[in-house]
Amino acid sequence: MVTALISNGMECVELSSFDTEVFGHPFYRVHRFDPDGIRAGIAALPTAPKLAVDAKVPASDIRPAQLLMSLGFRTVAMMFHLTHTLETPAPVPLAAEIVPRLELPADVIRLHGQNFCFDRFNLDPLLDHEGAVRLFSRWVGNSLTQGRQQVIHIGSDICTFAMRDDGSVAIDIVSVLRHRMGIGKSLIGGLINESRRLGAQALHVTTECQNVPAWTLYRNAGFQPAGFTAAMHLVRIQNLSESTHS
Repeated sequence: MVTALISNGMECVELSSFDTEVFGHPFYRVHRFDPDGIRAGIAALPTAPKLAVDAKVPASDIRPAQLLMSLGFRTVAMMFHLTHTLETPAPVPLAAEIVPRLELPADVIRLHGQNFCFDRFNLDPLLDHEGAVRLFSRWVGNSLTQGRQQVIHIGSDICTFAMRDDGSVAIDIVSVLRHRMGIGKSLIGGLINESRRLGAQALHVTTECQNVPAWTLYRNAGFQPAGFTAAMHLVRIQNLSESTHS
C-alpha cells in the first residue's frame, strides 16, 4: 500500500496509495523515524490543495514528538496498547464462531466503517469524515477476507485477529453494531480462549485513549496496559485565494 518514496533515500516519508485513494488527496506516512530523513521528506512535499502526513511516535520519548511539532504536526490521539497474558480462560456468555474469512454485505461493511468514531483519522477535524468512512470500510472488508487474519463473530459483529511470528496473537479489528448485549465481551472472551488453544504467548490490542468503551472492555477482560503511542498529523490546506493569485 505504501509507495512513491519522497525523502532523501532514508525511506522516512512515503506516499500511501491506499490513504490517498480513500481521502482523495495526497496522504503520506512517516515510515521510519530518522530526524534528517524526516526533515528532508517534509521539505520535499509537493504543493497540493490539500495533503496530510500521518506519524506515530512512542509517548515515552518526547524528542520525536518535539521534532514533528517543529515541522507542523499536531497530536490527534494517544494510542493505548494492552496485553493479555492468557493465564486463565475467559467466560463467553454468547456463542461465537471462528472462521477463516467472512463475507458481509456492502451496507453492513459501511456500517462497520462508520463505527470508528474514536480513531485518529476521525478525531482529526482537518480530515474529511467521509474519507475516513471509506478508509475503515475498506479496512474492515480486507481484514475479513484477506491476509493472515481470522474472524471470530456473532452474526455481523466481528473481531479479526492473526498469529504473529513471535507466537503472540494480535487483534486487528473489533466492531460491534449491536450494543449493550454482551457481544463485545463474548467476542473478546472467545478470542482469549482461542488464543490459549493455539498456544499463543500473549494477546495484544491497540485502541485510542479516547475510546473509553473499548479499553474499558479490554481492561474488564483482563488486559493490562503495555504502553502508549502518540498519533500525530500534519495537514496542509492551501488557501484558495493564494492559489488563484499564484
